[in-house]
Amino acid sequence: MLRLLQCLIIILFYFFSVVSYAQSSSSNYNDDDGSKIMEIEKIMATPNPFSVTTRINFISNAKVDIIFCVKDLIGNTVYTKKIKTKIGKNSISFFRNQLASGIYIYSVKTGNEVFSKRLVIK
Repeated sequence: MLRLLQCLIIILFYFFSVVSYAQSSSSNYNDDDGSKIMEIEKIMATPNPFSVTTRINFISNAKVDIIFCVKDLIGNTVYTKKIKTKIGKNSISFFRNQLASGIYIYSVKTGNEVFSKRLVIK
């Protein structure tokens, strides 16, 4: 029982640490004139929570190569894909496949930015 309680405390601590990080939207870099430029913005998974498939929608301000990655709460990578974006609206389809119900963290990584948010499979 004590071991189970210890595991639960560790999982909850990790979960709340990841969730607070996952809610941050971007890391930016400065243009020559000092203004902030974001290559990717307005990232949102719909529907979320989902049971079979979801779409991660975002806007890209440049043609960039990104890495789309999904991790479980322990940090194991369960899905990764390299994608070339277009300027404007972009969408990534993500299928549950054999993943168990639960909370996952998805990330969109460019050369300069990492965006991470929570994804719930019901």
